[in-house]
Amino acid sequence: TSGMTPLTGMSATDTDAENYCMRLTGYADSARTYAGEQTATAPTASIDGGTFSYYDSATQSYASLSVTDPSLDSLSFTCSKSATVDGDTVQWFVSVNAASGITGITHAQVPDPTHTTDPVSSQIKLETGSTVQPIRITFDYELRVNGAKEIDLVVTVDPGTLLTSGIYGPPPEAG
Repeated sequence: TSGMTPLTGMSATDTDAENYCMRLTGYADSARTYAGEQTATAPTASIDGGTFSYYDSATQSYASLSVTDPSLDSLSFTCSKSATVDGDTVQWFVSVNAASGITGITHAQVPDPTHTTDPVSSQIKLETGSTVQPIRITFDYELRVNGAKEIDLVVTVDPGTLLTSGIYGPPPEAG
């Protein structure tokens, strides 16, 4: 055990959902590209799972959305927790405010894959590509001790874009 005392409203069990203001679970994505002679397989990309969960202090409830849900783009919430530690009141806040232009979430997306087919054989993909744009989360984290702001951070979690591409050039003719 860590020896830490859970904040008010939090569980002593590390994995309990009550310990999180927000979390991302089960995220998986993939992208594939095929290029070569006699290939008719188009590039593919997918988001195979993922859930964004958050606690909204205003409604005092947890909610979950798929990482591909477009409503994430306009989501706003604030989560706060507090405890008395050695006689001091410790509070921390996590907030996302889509309207602020500073914090917000961009839902995960899969743009259409691209490929170029040989006009003669309709088989050879001369150039292919597929992309996954994962969820991107920007939030404000604030810690106060006895009402005085000790920490105020804007944090971005961005797993990065997954991109595959392939270019095929037929071998030179014998001669």
